[in-house]
Amino acid sequence: MKVQFCHHLVCPQHTDKQIHLSLDTLHGTDNECVEGFLKCEKCQTLYPIIEGVAVVVKNFVKYSECRVTTFGNWLMNARTDKMRKFLKTIGGQITSEQAKVNRYEESGSWFGESLRRKWQLVCSVSMGPL
Repeated sequence: MKVQFCHHLVCPQHTDKQIHLSLDTLHGTDNECVEGFLKCEKCQTLYPIIEGVAVVVKNFVKYSECRVTTFGNWLMNARTDKMRKFLKTIGGQITSEQAKVNRYEESGSWFGESLRRKWQLVCSVSMGPL
């Protein structure tokens, strides 16, 4: 994530959308954060930056429950102990049945052959047979 962009991000926990996030780079360069956290100083919520991508979602546990394979990859590929510890803490909170429903991974219902069939159906309904 480009460091210059982090100053434009706001905490989704607040309705006024005026609470900007501060950056804590764990791994990266002066211009790029590869791994780190965005933190809301008001509510103390941490949003991870993993592989250069800021994951700014209201509920990171629920987000992770729907992406257990990706979450496992994040944990295995974490570059710093602080990120590993954070992800292990989140992993300990994943208890929902939702974790068994794999919609967003490559083998999930939104990808692969299933997605191609759904796309063909949408196209054939809206534009006629392919």
